[in-house]
Amino acid sequence: MRYQSFSPFTGRRARSRHRAPTGSGFVELAGSIAIMIAMVLFALDICVLVMAYGINDRACRDAARAAARGRTRDEALAYARSSIRLHDMASLLIQTPQIDESNFSFITSGQPRVSVTTRTNTRVPAPIFLVGTKVGEGEVAIAKQYTFPLQRLAQRELRINNNLRNLIPNLNLQQLQNFQLP
Repeated sequence: MRYQSFSPFTGRRARSRHRAPTGSGFVELAGSIAIMIAMVLFALDICVLVMAYGINDRACRDAARAAARGRTRDEALAYARSSIRLHDMASLLIQTPQIDESNFSFITSGQPRVSVTTRTNTRVPAPIFLVGTKVGEGEVAIAKQYTFPLQRLAQRELRINNNLRNLIPNLNLQQLQNFQLP
């Protein structure tokens, strides 16, 4: 015979403290596993995007640094292209960075500088759906731009400025900066 408890305060039978195994633990486990899988896939997407950003950043910096050695726009672009070849990679997820020639600038007047923009396309391994939009559908484009002073032109102007300073000892820095080369 089963023991039944009786509550003296309400006059009713008290509820049993033991529950029958109904499988609620399995439902909680299935739900938590689904959430964990989504979190792991999202972390994988973030890792691939961070790696692609790092690769593109290094390629752009190296290409801009190489382009800064050029004397003309064509020579600087050739230096940048040769530098970007060093970052050639065979990957299913991250494409090799490419120079965006429409944003390539080579400026010799004022402060001589070169500006290089690189782009790379990345495939996200597990696209995530967030509030009706799909994050990572197709390819994600990553772009980076670096600007470096032109080394040879900057060195030439520095030599000219030092020569002017030696020729005219009373010339102050403001007058020297306003001086334009013919």
